[in-house]
Amino acid sequence: MWFDTQDKLRAYLESHADISSLELECDGVIRSLPHLPNSVTDLQINYGPGLYFLSNLPDSLTELRVYNCTELEALPDPKDHLEDLAIFNCPKLKKLPRLPGSLTRLRTYECGMLSVVPNLPSGLKNLALNNCPALNALPDLPGSLTYLHIIGCPGLAGDDAIRFGNLRIRVG
Repeated sequence: MWFDTQDKLRAYLESHADISSLELECDGVIRSLPHLPNSVTDLQINYGPGLYFLSNLPDSLTELRVYNCTELEALPDPKDHLEDLAIFNCPKLKKLPRLPGSLTRLRTYECGMLSVVPNLPSGLKNLALNNCPALNALPDLPGSLTYLHIIGCPGLAGDDAIRFGNLRIRVG
């Protein structure tokens, strides 16, 4: 849904308190998210050029996808239910939040200032990092990983940039 004022978004959420999946398209008028119902388990923000920080995320969230939030500088630490985190075209995001143990899928694309990835959860299965040129190291990769995709991250081309147990992965 597209909202052109904070009040319209708040009114919609108040009248749909049992909503489980929410896809928001916000123009520059929406500066922050209002309190979201705890029934929301899947949140997608498609366009939020005025969002600098996401707050008020519900405890029940299992999937969070953030697209084209060009001013977003930080994400809050997600709650322990989050399983899937995707961040696309957030060029000012510098670091990822603490990643909960429940996370199984992490994808970042076109995050030009992203330089820090925290410790990866032991149950992570899918990791994709695309076009994150400021990223110059990763923590040890968990043994649960079944999919690894890294492209356009020249800072990870060093000899010790990526470790998978005793294996060092060299990116060229």
